Amino acid sequence: MAAKIGEKVPLAVVGKDGTKVGDDGQENMMTNEERQTAIQHLNEQLKALREQVETLSGSLAKMGNKAGRAVAHSAGTATDTVTTTVRTYPFYAVLAASAAAFVLGRLSVAPAQSAPDRAYDQLRHRLRDLASHLPPNVVDSIRSSIR
Repeated sequence: MAAKIGEKVPLAVVGKDGTKVGDDGQENMMTNEERQTAIQHLNEQLKALREQVETLSGSLAKMGNKAGRAVAHSAGTATDTVTTTVRTYPFYAVLAASAAAFVLGRLSVAPAQSAPDRAYDQLRHRLRDLASHLPPNVVDSIRSSIR
């Protein structure tokens, strides 16, 4: 018989009270020998899992150590290469550093406004000041005629 949604499905689980639920859904009392066998089987599985975890931990530690050494070696090699290049070509090194500083400086500074943009901003600011002194109906009339 197929199980319905929400219905408990028997999985032959051993309960705390020593009962065993079989495939047919009936509870049967476990014998002492069955309990000992089940406990021994679970202990063997736990032991195997512990050994696997220890093996994986050791492998991960070795891999991490190797990766750390590889990164340190690569960083040292890169440092040596840069140092040698700078000593060989000092003018180009200064030129490259200056170019990088110039580009970063230009990216971090806001672009300067052109003369027409400044004039437009000043006109807009002056018109807002004037509009604050005019009656609201005049301001609305001017806005509607501009649109």
